[in-house]
Amino acid sequence: MQPSPEIQAMVMRSLRDMAAKNAQAILDSCSREPGVVFIGTAPNEWMESVAQLEAVARPAIEGGSGGMPAEIQIQTGQEGTMGWAAYRYTVPLPNGRAFVLRATDVWHQEGGTWKCVHSHLSVGLPDELVPSIAQPA
Repeated sequence: MQPSPEIQAMVMRSLRDMAAKNAQAILDSCSREPGVVFIGTAPNEWMESVAQLEAVARPAIEGGSGGMPAEIQIQTGQEGTMGWAAYRYTVPLPNGRAFVLRATDVWHQEGGTWKCVHSHLSVGLPDELVPSIAQPA
């Protein structure tokens, strides 16, 4: 597997589109093929189609701060028509605080264009805090 400048460019384009509040560009970069899975940070954000993703992502993107994230770190890999990205960046909040968002994406070439087939976002949480937020089984 080789590093992928193309996948890195797709991630950066997505981050710029989020900063520009261009939800449609983000949605257009996603595959419409069966089997896609998009996982957000909230417990109920498990989406198995672009339509489900749109219901969650469009309000979040269009209601976002419009700022470009800081301290972006991206790792990528590619083999043939499949590629991946693992990245993290700092998200500033209106109250002056910030948090680090972590993401992984899986990309597939469809008709010569890279499309995201899987994305997973997470916010790191110290292990000692997990019991305090755990829900009853």
